[in-house]
Amino acid sequence: MANINSKWKRFLAVGCSHGDLADPVALQHVLDFATLWKPDTRLHLGDYLDTAAFRSGARGTKDETRDLGSDLNAAVSFLKDYRPDILFQGNHDDRLWSNAQHHNAIVSSCAQALISDIRAVVPKKCLWIEHYDIRRSYVQLGDTKFLHGFMYNENAIRDHAEHFGKCVFAHLHRVGSSPGRRVDSPVAYCVGYLGDETKFDYASRRRAISQWQNGFAWGEYSDKECMVWLCARNREGPWRLPI
Repeated sequence: MANINSKWKRFLAVGCSHGDLADPVALQHVLDFATLWKPDTRLHLGDYLDTAAFRSGARGTKDETRDLGSDLNAAVSFLKDYRPDILFQGNHDDRLWSNAQHHNAIVSSCAQALISDIRAVVPKKCLWIEHYDIRRSYVQLGDTKFLHGFMYNENAIRDHAEHFGKCVFAHLHRVGSSPGRRVDSPVAYCVGYLGDETKFDYASRRRAISQWQNGFAWGEYSDKECMVWLCARNREGPWRLPI
């Protein structure tokens, strides 16, 4: 993104709300914080939908029966309330775009209809990164790239720092930061997710789910710099907002 201006501005970044798998309490806390913080730029880093029914391997599983309408309606409701200025495509959202050209006409028609419904509610002023591509699917504020995220492993936060430099992303469902092993020591920040882990049946046997945590990133940016802070919900107690 081109330089914005020399004045410091506020941002709020969330990701991985996952449609009808979202935690209503987490969503409300984000909206409450937005009211208090009054960010100049609101970012949704992607996976505003879950689209489990469209995942590869869903056929013959419980995911194939997931209600697409409920997923869409929940995603639309949060996007309307959150009012993102920048919206990213996550890997879950991108399933619709991949299936829009499916060889099965029923599948492709359904995917295209859902895409149209999403487009109808995204504000015209919103910068929508309507692709999921590791080469170009990011926006830069100050010295920091914002993106959905691509790598998924134990050292993925560090890997994002080494690939993108200083960055803020979602994707991993855990809150944390890590420096990259480079001479310039860039730091990557992972914002966590806004889902309810009890609703993620497809992850119920994955050990990594024990690391999942609700959270978001907030901070300030100028033409040349970006200050990033993370807010994480205590898994054993209430979510205390930073302001």
